[in-house]
Amino acid sequence: MADLSLEEGHTADAEVAARQAINDFHAQRDLVGEARSRLTLARCLLAQKKLPEAQEMLASALELLEGNEKREPQLLSVLVNGEVLTASGRATECTRMMEKALEAAPKNAFMETQFEGRLILGEAKIDLGNLAAGIAELNSLEHDTRAKGFLLIARKAAAARKTQVRHHF
Repeated sequence: MADLSLEEGHTADAEVAARQAINDFHAQRDLVGEARSRLTLARCLLAQKKLPEAQEMLASALELLEGNEKREPQLLSVLVNGEVLTASGRATECTRMMEKALEAAPKNAFMETQFEGRLILGEAKIDLGNLAAGIAELNSLEHDTRAKGFLLIARKAAAARKTQVRHHF
């Protein structure tokens, strides 16, 4: 529910749902579920421009995932880490980390997570002033996501591209 509320722009509702999920997973001793919920909460906090709190929530999620071998939550943590880095003015680190993670990710696995990573990467490249590379990444992402049926991410890529083009011209 938190992820859905966040996608719909209801950040306060998303925050409440994420905090409840954290409590529920903590009570069940489900470390991965709790970590995922903390990552979602970090995204909610970022959307509300609460960077220090988002950084703290990311750190606590990474601590819970330490030693965990599951690829999907690890990839998700890289995505949120990239968003936090970019929001804190460290887009260069985000770009390096995202490129490395996407290169290492198994092809045709965790496609949605990889597409989200490419979205973050395209936006980080633009933040670094590399408008052409960022727009190229977003164009490619929009094409790939439409072809695979990931229309929400395709719309996000198109919107990010259009926003950046308007902003720079």
